[in-house]
Amino acid sequence: LLVVLHRTEEEEREKGERRERVCRKEVCGLRMGFLDKIFFGPFCSLFCTGMSLFGIVTLLTLGTLIKNEYAYTGVHFEDEEARTATASGCFTAAVVYVGFLGWSGVSILYNKRRKKL
Repeated sequence: LLVVLHRTEEEEREKGERRERVCRKEVCGLRMGFLDKIFFGPFCSLFCTGMSLFGIVTLLTLGTLIKNEYAYTGVHFEDEEARTATASGCFTAAVVYVGFLGWSGVSILYNKRRKKL
């Protein structure tokens, strides 16, 4: 009798652990797959695409203006080295935004395929 009760308690504990694992995987009643965790959601992918496009255009424009010594950028440099470093920083940040644009574009395609968008 003691062995049967002990086994029943273990079975109940295992059922509770399984239930707990299932509950962790569920969010609002929907199971999240691995790809759902690494891609942006429908709204976020659209928002990040727009922000990335804005950032790319703005940083490329600002970097070009600074590189060409445009007087009305509001930034004045004493030496050419500082001007070149600042323009290079703008272009590098634009490349990072291109990476985010690519990732959010892939997320849009993923969400369209899953019919969330």
